[in-house]
Amino acid sequence: AVDGGAGPITIVTGDITTIGDDADGVDASGDGAIDITTGDITTEGDGSQGVIVVGGDGAISVDVGDVTTSGDEAEGVAVTGDGAIDVTGDEITTGGAGAEGVIIAGGDGDVVVTVDTVTTTGPGATAVVVGTTGGDQQIVVGDVTASGAGSNGIDADSANGDIAITVSRDLVADADGVNASTGGAVTIDVLET
Repeated sequence: AVDGGAGPITIVTGDITTIGDDADGVDASGDGAIDITTGDITTEGDGSQGVIVVGGDGAISVDVGDVTTSGDEAEGVAVTGDGAIDVTGDEITTGGAGAEGVIIAGGDGDVVVTVDTVTTTGPGATAVVVGTTGGDQQIVVGDVTASGAGSNGIDADSANGDIAITVSRDLVADADGVNASTGGAVTIDVLET
């Protein structure tokens, strides 16, 4: 784990594999800017996130290759922060119960998610979850599949920010395809189903 305090954090890695429980691929926290670039990440244990970031007011950028987790409560990419958040990835796949593909808890900063494919197969594992207070959200995904019982495709919630969601290929979910709630504007484009 990397704790940067108030200073900036920059992490650049190749491929990462972890086997045990609570063994995250990348774990970073700090109040300053956080910039993470990785290759492919694989985790096998329960509670083992591919990438977990806990930030403050600083901007957060996460750029990953393929992320695959198989344990329960093992999110693919999990980010918390009050500043701007930008998550980019190739294929994000989770197999455990309650293991969201991408989950972001934002604040007043804008959130941008750009991922080619998000697939979850465990129960209660929504593919993409984004929440902000005042920040706008832009979520762009190619394919979204959430096949586990009670799993939604995309959940987006903001107190006041605008929400724009685009799914450019297929969206398949056991429960709701897209949930979006905000005091601002909502735009949803699902180009194929």
